Amino acid sequence: MATEQNTRLARNFHRTFKPERSYLSALLRYAAAGKGGTLMDISRHTGIPTGASSGKVQPTIDYCTGMGLLQPQKANNICSFLLTPFGRAVLNEDPFLSEPVTQWLAHLQLCHPRKGADLWFQIFVEGSDTLGMDFSRQALEEHLRTVYAVEGRNPIGPVIGTYTDDAALKGAGVLTETGDQVHRAIAPRSIESRRGYAAWLAQLLADFFPEARNVPITEWERACGWKRTTGWHPSIAADMLADAEHLGVLTVDRHMQPWLIDLRIPPDEVWLTIFDDML
Repeated sequence: MATEQNTRLARNFHRTFKPERSYLSALLRYAAAGKGGTLMDISRHTGIPTGASSGKVQPTIDYCTGMGLLQPQKANNICSFLLTPFGRAVLNEDPFLSEPVTQWLAHLQLCHPRKGADLWFQIFVEGSDTLGMDFSRQALEEHLRTVYAVEGRNPIGPVIGTYTDDAALKGAGVLTETGDQVHRAIAPRSIESRRGYAAWLAQLLADFFPEARNVPITEWERACGWKRTTGWHPSIAADMLADAEHLGVLTVDRHMQPWLIDLRIPPDEVWLTIFDDML
């Protein structure tokens, strides 16, 4: 298994701001045009508000990075960007991130154990057993206070609001809130989403086992928590693997216990196909 360094976004990267899809879209277009500049330059070109000491440009850059849409580069306070294959597919086919599958993939990428956002990782991956699929705001706050050893201000930040605000990722339905109770949804299976999930699974295989063949499914889950991240029970996970196998993305040796997984198509190629089944 690869031992690549954890580069998750810091707990407060969001600066209390939710990921607004209009700003994510504006930054993707800016990146595709090959532009670069200071945060103020980016603000002027994209309309994303910023100020001398605060604003939404840097959090938007960080959200796009954690979602796996962009690869930022910074030198002498000048920011430039490369679109990832996922980012390019989104810009070409769903530039305002309106489709539920796009929002689900952005969410799953934010939970990446190495390249996502630490707050998302601690809630949706590490915290999945502690919190379950139904929990109160108080339980979530207590979990995060334990993880981060902090007191005082609300540690949840914009996480719940991200999935209850139409301007953000409400369309995915990852979280819904009724009173003080929060329900977490299982990543839904559909014809439209199977290529997206296949790309995400391929990415996790490539990230954690880049040279390995015949990866035991138990080691894969232990390394990156793909079943915890999605909430998939074993039978659903098996169906999702079968979908990816049908697409030729990976193979599953079911004669062995635990099952052995082999990646067949590089994730960069799979990301470019994620909208091919959209009606």
